[in-house]
Amino acid sequence: MIKEIGENERHFNQLVHQYRVLASTWLLGVFVAAGFVLTSELEFVIPTEFLIALVTFFGAVGITLLWYLDVMVYDQLLAATFTAGVELENANCWLPKIRNDMLQRLGGTGARPRIVWFYIGGNTVVLLIGVLSLAIWLLTHAEATLGDYAIIIVVLLVTFLWNRAIYLKTINTIDKPDEKSPEGDTQKNSQKNPLRRMWWWLSGQRDDKGDPLNNPKEAYGKLEEDKYKAKLQLVDRYQSFVAELLRLSLLGIAVFGFLYKEMFTDLGPTPLLTLGGVAITLGGVAKTLAAAGVVLFGFAAAASLIFRFAATEGARYYIEGLRFPYGSDRAKDSLKKRRAKIGVARWSKPTAGVLLGLGGFLVALSMALLLLFSEPVP
Repeated sequence: MIKEIGENERHFNQLVHQYRVLASTWLLGVFVAAGFVLTSELEFVIPTEFLIALVTFFGAVGITLLWYLDVMVYDQLLAATFTAGVELENANCWLPKIRNDMLQRLGGTGARPRIVWFYIGGNTVVLLIGVLSLAIWLLTHAEATLGDYAIIIVVLLVTFLWNRAIYLKTINTIDKPDEKSPEGDTQKNSQKNPLRRMWWWLSGQRDDKGDPLNNPKEAYGKLEEDKYKAKLQLVDRYQSFVAELLRLSLLGIAVFGFLYKEMFTDLGPTPLLTLGGVAITLGGVAKTLAAAGVVLFGFAAAASLIFRFAATEGARYYIEGLRFPYGSDRAKDSLKKRRAKIGVARWSKPTAGVLLGLGGFLVALSMALLLLFSEPVP
């Protein structure tokens, strides 16, 4: 049995290895294609920079498809075989604990959280080349407008969300080990990333294992009035806090309208620096920063609305479960939906705050540049 499992592991490991070789080859192929387009003397129907952006986009699509076949298909088959080997080692004390030692050395989660960065790194490099090429085309072939800056910002956000989706899809395929197991202790000790801990603190992230609200018999038990009233007051304060984030985000968008009307229209052609013979003007930099700030304000407002909707839906599903008998499948399903909505609320709340802060910083930086270096048109 252990010999058969080992053969299957080697078979699937060879398959995923081939897909990673293909991903590396595909990445080099994108570089070669972009270099050919850039140095070729052939005349194309569309501008060279825009053609390079298209090449890198389809290159990123190819890398994403290879990631899906590798991590989401064949690596899952490898993981199933590996798990069977781990269970066989645990059931037979005379077998060497090779697979258990592998899991322990990799933090209890396997190699998948590290493999995904191979694909994210390649995807990011390819997409950033496309963004750079698109930016050069927009800013040099015609007088840059506010819409051109907005296009660049949107493409950067799409790049971030694209890679974020790859990361989350990969992480969601990982089975979390039991906290009481050695693998669980190793995973817990390995999660000391300060940024991750800060994010968990901002979002109120916690281990839902043992949460009474996930068990119908405990979630709908008798509650004392002072206990549930305190909980309702806390929820109301969260709602008020996010409502304030929403108000400030919308106010930030209004501030940008004032900036554009009162400050940007009277800017002179003040150069900040020159790159490759192209002069980067103060007005262009200030508009880019302000436009990026407005986009972030918009996303902050959207995240605030998502939080309010998800929190309200979580309460609705909890109340819905009261209509069904305790322990019934319908009550369990309502609590499961509530938990999903609360999960959305947990990430949308800090997202709104972080985006609002970044947007305010960019708008403030834009105003500071204008105040320090601008020269009015005579």
